[in-house]
Amino acid sequence: MTKTAREIGQSLFPAPGREKLMRDQGVLELLEGTPGASTRRSAEAIEDYARAAATGDTQAQYELAKLLVSRNTLSTENREAVKWLRKAAARDHAASEALLGLLYARGQGVHPNPERAVELFHTAALAGNADAQYHLGVAMEHGFGTPEDPHGALTWYRLAGAQGHVLSQLKVGKCYETGIGCRPDPVQAALWLRRAASQGYAPAQLELGLFYANEKESRGENREKEAVRWITAAASDGLPDAQYRLALLYAIGRGVAANPAKAISWAKASASQGNPNALLFLASALQRGDGVEQNIASALALTLRAQEQTDGELGRDMIGALEAVASPSERSEAQKLSARYPEDSALVAALF
Repeated sequence: MTKTAREIGQSLFPAPGREKLMRDQGVLELLEGTPGASTRRSAEAIEDYARAAATGDTQAQYELAKLLVSRNTLSTENREAVKWLRKAAARDHAASEALLGLLYARGQGVHPNPERAVELFHTAALAGNADAQYHLGVAMEHGFGTPEDPHGALTWYRLAGAQGHVLSQLKVGKCYETGIGCRPDPVQAALWLRRAASQGYAPAQLELGLFYANEKESRGENREKEAVRWITAAASDGLPDAQYRLALLYAIGRGVAANPAKAISWAKASASQGNPNALLFLASALQRGDGVEQNIASALALTLRAQEQTDGELGRDMIGALEAVASPSERSEAQKLSARYPEDSALVAALF
């Protein structure tokens, strides 16, 4: 038996396991990078900074290292970046210590060394570097190169957040929401999530919207409208999960008037970026003819795509229901559609 859009929406606010996913992503952020970490590079800029770095200018050494860093851990440019960062760090350049710590954490240009990474983060954090305070908080929260210390992590997140560090503000909000390193405090959670969301950071906007959608103590009309407001902001910024959740809100009429057309539109935007839940949402709509013309072959093609993306974790029930009613020609057409349009955006565009 497949679920209606309303049933899907009610079961995904909040989504099962969502808080664990948020926590697990912390170490990935530390090891794989954070928003805004990339820097535009040009040969001219590298030459300019290299000349200044050679004179002992620590800021130039740091800027040069930022330009040289790449995601290829074996890159000679990473090793060159480490050389300049070590020079600057030896003269107590906090930003260089923070970036050098990241390279040790990720094993870029050096052998991975979580403990050394934490040492560098701590030194730079004590000097007031917000990036280092954030990364030290992540390391302490997850026990990366240091014993787990949720309370200590929250302390560093708060210090960085007070400087306007958006990722730290989001972390503080989630800590207060879920009770990491503190007792749950909805008021503080909303305050810190709003600080991050107000900086235009789409993931924080989504988190604030979901906080309002899930907050149990005051589930009034204004709170529902705030949920829609912030989820819409994140969706408009192109965040696939926000687009999917906004589709759910329009499908179930929560905080907004039910609008199947808008639900389909936002689900299409999310599915085009590969969101498997959005693919299943569209498949359900096509199966039932909710807001679109019924098309079993198309529904089956989208469900198969969602299964491919999740190694069969999502869409099992829907596959069974669709195959039970699909004709041999519809099954064949579904397979052809999936093969003809390997890109999610192309598949969605072809079906809608």
